[in-house]
Amino acid sequence: MIENEIFEMILEKYYDELLLYCLSILGDERAAEDCVQEVFLLFYQKRKKLYLSAGIRSWLYKTAANIVKKHLKKYSKNWQSLEDLAEEPASAETPVDNDLKADIIEILGEKDGELFIRYVLAGYGGRKAIAEELGISMAALYDRINKMKKTLVEKL
Repeated sequence: MIENEIFEMILEKYYDELLLYCLSILGDERAAEDCVQEVFLLFYQKRKKLYLSAGIRSWLYKTAANIVKKHLKKYSKNWQSLEDLAEEPASAETPVDNDLKADIIEILGEKDGELFIRYVLAGYGGRKAIAEELGISMAALYDRINKMKKTLVEKL
């Protein structure tokens, strides 16, 4: 069972991360925020049935993926399955808020800022290509991106 204090800590820890995940798929900040809020509403409703474990993050991401999938089916005329989206790198035309992009680059520096933006916009296949391009493992890439996320959360 997850107590309210722990729920708030989990919300604080994963909200921005899930928002970036949903935004990378949807390309719409309002829709991404709606989806993340729905994830945490479900999480709050089920908190008494869930137990703290390493699986919380996984549960949040699986729930987010399902909610995004539902959103895409409902609102997109050109819906693709999440599996298709995950395999295709985001196109160069993916909408990104220019002010946010500038803030990210200013905080992380040009090289890391561009890497972070590429990572967020890439699906799984794109992320794997990024790791290969850098000559590092996926775990090392995740570690590097998580450090960048922490820096962004502190300074944004």
